[in-house]
Amino acid sequence: MRKKITPLLTLLFLLPAVQSAQAQQKFTVGIQGGLGGAFTENRYTGGNAYTTDMLLGIPKVYPVWSHMYNLYLSYGISNDFRIAFEPGVIRKGYGSKKIQEERTVIFERRELDYLQLPLLLEFSPDESLRFTAGPELGYLLKGKMRETHGSGPSALTDLPENKRYSLGIQIGGSYTLIKHLDVGLKIGASFIGGDKYYLTNDNGEVLTKVARENCYINSFVRVKL
Repeated sequence: MRKKITPLLTLLFLLPAVQSAQAQQKFTVGIQGGLGGAFTENRYTGGNAYTTDMLLGIPKVYPVWSHMYNLYLSYGISNDFRIAFEPGVIRKGYGSKKIQEERTVIFERRELDYLQLPLLLEFSPDESLRFTAGPELGYLLKGKMRETHGSGPSALTDLPENKRYSLGIQIGGSYTLIKHLDVGLKIGASFIGGDKYYLTNDNGEVLTKVARENCYINSFVRVKL
């Protein structure tokens, strides 16, 4: 009889320790998906305070649809801070519109699919709210140009893939609706890896260097397993 009671007492003694370990679980795993918009910002080098897209004749830029799918791997380093790694795929890009002499409108939409590798620091002021920030490495998987002339059908062509790598920053926040479900918002911008080109005058003199930064804003839903 005593032999039967001893294992039972041992389990009862260990139960609080097991519950404490579960409460202080350091690893969190999940999946997430988002939808939003992607666009680009032009940054000028060598121009002046009056350098603008309009003065330089650069077509107006429009946002395009963006989507993202990621794994979510998070590790707690303290009560308030965690480190998260979110590998996945995201669509970046932008649209532009041109009007030809015969008044035909041409809409060009660049669709750039990247392997997305963000490494984020998470800060939780309370159990439900979380803020994130950190660097994001990207690798271009494929790039396509979708071109529409007026109301005609779209033509799809491949874009050069000579600038595959990008580096940027991502910030965001999320809110826990229920134990295993978060909703949130992510904003990102790349400062290395975008298109770069020079604008010249009629004499071939360089007016300014233009660097395009790919940006996105995505809402997302995360399911924690």
